[in-house]
Amino acid sequence: MDDHGGLMEIERRATVRHLLTARSGVYHDASNSGDDSDSAPARGSQEPGSYFLYNNWDFNAAGAAFELMTGGEIFDALMTDLAEPLGFEDFQRSRQEKRGNLDRSIYPAYHMWLSTRDMARVGQLMLQEGIGMATG
Repeated sequence: MDDHGGLMEIERRATVRHLLTARSGVYHDASNSGDDSDSAPARGSQEPGSYFLYNNWDFNAAGAAFELMTGGEIFDALMTDLAEPLGFEDFQRSRQEKRGNLDRSIYPAYHMWLSTRDMARVGQLMLQEGIGMATG
């Protein structure tokens, strides 16, 4: 993966796991605000996996990696792999959207809109360790 201005060699060693756990060591500008990047260490100063920083770039790049690896849209997977099997009552595919300032980063943010009721179904699935969840 890459981004505007390129990634440093140390940043290229980050894995998808590092992205998902906000430990990539990549402190590139994200396409959206709302993270802790103002307190980020200097780029290239942290080995991937060694330092936690809540960083939207990581999550946005993870979404792009998901789509690249699966060949599908992340919101379609959210619908077919979670919303439909778990019987979400309020999920609307049309409300899910990618957006952000693509001049800052090539990876948009994935804005997922879920009701508390539907998030509770995901929580119940987690409590049951993915076992025995009835649909609808």
